[in-house]
Amino acid sequence: MAASTLPDGSIKGYGYRSLVDENHRDALASYFTQALNFKIDPTHLVTAAAATAVVEHVVFALLEPGDGLIIPSPLYPGFLVDLGARSQIEMIHAQRSQLNKKV
Repeated sequence: MAASTLPDGSIKGYGYRSLVDENHRDALASYFTQALNFKIDPTHLVTAAAATAVVEHVVFALLEPGDGLIIPSPLYPGFLVDLGARSQIEMIHAQRSQLNKKV
């Protein structure tokens, strides 16, 4: 299957250029400002190509190697590689029934 290309020759789909484009962030900031009734600064937005990438960025920003992260099970198997192996954190699996208990 061949990739679709845009008139400027770039490939249609996810790509770094689309993730850092100022117009893209401006549009997102405008949408969220209106939807949340709260002023969003476009320079405070970070985008990624998929949900797993966003979760991975958050893990790298907030956790240190050796820290633990509670993940509800069942889970997307990609998290084990994307989060556990690369970030060197401990993945703690919690069944949904455990998450509803009061501590």
